[in-house]
Amino acid sequence: MGIYSDPRFAGYTSSKPSPALSAVSTAASTPLSSPLLFKLPPQLAETSRSASCWARFRIACGLSSRGAFRLIMVGAMLAGMLIGAAGSVLVWELYSRGGAVLPWGGHWQPAAPVEWSRGGRRRLEVHGRDVWVYQPPQPVTGTSPLPAVVVLHGSNDTALNIANATSMEKVAEETTAFLAVFPEMAEPRGESWGFNDPSETAFFRALVDRLNSEYALRRDQVYVCGHSNGGTMSLYLQNNMGDVFSGAAAVESGVGHLDAWNNHSIGRPTMVIWNHKDPVLQEFGGEGLYQDTIDKLRRHDHTGVGPSSMEPLPDGASGVLYAEKLSWDGSAGVAPLSVVSWASIVPTHSWLNREAVPGTSLDASWLVWQFFTTISSQPAQWMSV
Repeated sequence: MGIYSDPRFAGYTSSKPSPALSAVSTAASTPLSSPLLFKLPPQLAETSRSASCWARFRIACGLSSRGAFRLIMVGAMLAGMLIGAAGSVLVWELYSRGGAVLPWGGHWQPAAPVEWSRGGRRRLEVHGRDVWVYQPPQPVTGTSPLPAVVVLHGSNDTALNIANATSMEKVAEETTAFLAVFPEMAEPRGESWGFNDPSETAFFRALVDRLNSEYALRRDQVYVCGHSNGGTMSLYLQNNMGDVFSGAAAVESGVGHLDAWNNHSIGRPTMVIWNHKDPVLQEFGGEGLYQDTIDKLRRHDHTGVGPSSMEPLPDGASGVLYAEKLSWDGSAGVAPLSVVSWASIVPTHSWLNREAVPGTSLDASWLVWQFFTTISSQPAQWMSV
């Protein structure tokens, strides 16, 4: 049956050749190469014209059907992204201008921005001496006063050296909890702190007054700690200047200059970190100095009772033979005492941490700060006589 005798096209008259069909071939070997003798229905004609325009567009752009589909999808995605971006800009504009009425009711207020101080190390001069103060970054708004930990270096050392050796600034930053303060001796790299020298006690009073004027300071939580000769000075200061310092810690050091101690003073809560394999401590009395230090700090305890608790400390995989913490509770007229008793495999006089004792998990700076944190949260019943 020929296409012209097909009953589906009965009643239609001939028309001009279709451009779409004429473009297929110029040969006259098939019926499609001849002019059509009928006209399509209006609906089919409109569809045919649309399809022809789209086909000509694809051909003009050099696109296959699949490529055209991909182009459409990419365009739709870009349009969606543009709409989303425009919506985000609008929302942010409303947010930054202080809020807006939401379509579903209520008022949208932006959260108050939190500004943080840069923190960092700063040099002060007190009585002609350099004092380095590290303040951790803090929220500028609603800042609370901070405690302070004054760290004293040992003989022939410097403030910046002890700051680097202890990493006390890192503890202050990670806890956002205190000012780390590093003063110099009166004589740079000198042999000893001044102990009962009037200029020395005047320096420490002026130092704390300066901190109080320069920073938001918790005046009732100013602590002192030190290494070697600086630790001996810390033990002296907690006893003779208890109105200035709220607690003390000594690392690799014991009591000294006992002729200058005020024996009537109750003193303040104290921690001693003692390496029984410290060659320097051995030169200054060793185990005898260790016992003298505990006896001096507990001189007001007439009960003769030993430590109230003994706690083994995790010392790490290597570097430490043993470590334990002995604690004496405070009582009326007797300040609390905590002693970290440990021994290194290799003799050392260094500040206890993994840099000085590879393999250990113990860190004197963290132990000292945890001790200060504990005593600040406990009622000072030991102060009552």
